[in-house]
Amino acid sequence: MRHFDQQSFERDRTKIMADMKAASDAADHSKVVEIGRRYESVADYEFKKLYEASKSVLDAEAAKKSAEEAKKQAATSPRRTAAGGHIINGDSWFGASSKELFEKLVQYSVQGDSAAFGKLMTAGLLTGETTMFKNGEEVLLADTAIFSGMIKVRRKGDTQEYWTNIEATK
Repeated sequence: MRHFDQQSFERDRTKIMADMKAASDAADHSKVVEIGRRYESVADYEFKKLYEASKSVLDAEAAKKSAEEAKKQAATSPRRTAAGGHIINGDSWFGASSKELFEKLVQYSVQGDSAAFGKLMTAGLLTGETTMFKNGEEVLLADTAIFSGMIKVRRKGDTQEYWTNIEATK
């Protein structure tokens, strides 16, 4: 691992932030991922949050599609694993700590307002009110709102609960 003195660390951090913002503004997903991997060794909390937020903005289109499908599909029961948990099905699923916040994110996504979605998602990521789920991640069911197509889940071993689309689990 590279050793950083304070001055070179701040210079590198500033460049990382500028590169990440430019790639995010250009909606260049591969560039965001490349920058994230290239500077992975820089242990900077703000950078990691910016990377996650930039990736979530770029995934907004996928979230829009899943939100539209959720409104069209009839409500179905969430699928369970053998251990009684659920598995996240895909990388573009997000969650919010309240129904209202989740519905607001879905509304922005359906309207195609990726700027508003990105701002709200980024703010939520920084405060812990929103999250991005990872494909294959195990979650446990906390609550259901079947007729609205939403379920509330929590990560195994965690107490924070998030509302998401019922289709997020398999």
